Order: sequence, then C-alpha cells, then structure tokens
Amino acid sequence: MNKKGISPLIATVFLIGISILIGSIVLLWSFETQIGIAAMADEWAETKVLKYSAEWPDRANCTSLHDAGEAQCEGDRYYCILVENLENEVVNYMIVTRGSTGSEVCSPDHFELGPYESNVFVIQVHKDIVGEEALVAEVSAVQKVDVN
Repeated sequence: MNKKGISPLIATVFLIGISILIGSIVLLWSFETQIGIAAMADEWAETKVLKYSAEWPDRANCTSLHDAGEAQCEGDRYYCILVENLENEVVNYMIVTRGSTGSEVCSPDHFELGPYESNVFVIQVHKDIVGEEALVAEVSAVQKVDVN
C-alpha cells in the first residue's frame, strides 16, 4: 500500500504559520482595545487647574472672628487664613494643617466660595494632633463633580 499525504515537515510549517497568524490577530486586537480604554480614561479624567490664592491675613482680627462663632472644624487651637477664588465658578477648598506632631484635615464642605469671592476662614485644630508649635497650612482647591 502506498499512502500519500503531506510530510511532517510541511505540516509543521503550516502549524507554525497558522500560530503566527492567530498570535498576530490577538496582539493587534489587544493593542486596539488598550488604546480604546486609554482614550476612554482620558475622556473621563478631564480636569482643569483651578486658580486661587491663600495667605495669612494681615488685617483680619482672628480673635473676634473666632469669638463670633465663625470657626470651621473643631479644635482647641485656631488660626485664620484668607482664601480668594480666582475662578468664575463655585469652588471648595480643603485645608490641611501640619504641626510638629502631625497633621489635621478640614473638610472642603466647610469652605465654599462663589465666583471671584474671598473670605477669611477661622480654622480650628486639636493641640494633641498638630502640636503647640508653629503651623503650616496647605490649601487645595476642589470642585464637586455631578455624577448624574
């Protein structure tokens, strides 16, 4: 009996060729998928830099503001900071107070300014958290995002 078929060498070449073709298709598909996901992430993560300024107020009477009940957050030590919104939209501000023994965050819910508005805020902190030495205040502008 004389059976004819393809030789093992030719079959191996065909299998390797088909494997390379399928691998190329999968690689191309995954590359396009990653580009699509990256583009979608960029679209969702559109952000903008919010302009503001913050400084220790020279002429503010911090004690009278504190005594009038204008203090934000809770604590047994306080200071005043002037924050100016340089945007044409409502912006909230997160204030982180750092001291010799630690840091304390005051929520942005307490600090909202309208377009081009400025205000002196009285920040209260806890002595046992930040210490009793000099304080450093870091202000960050945040914006509420409507998820709907």
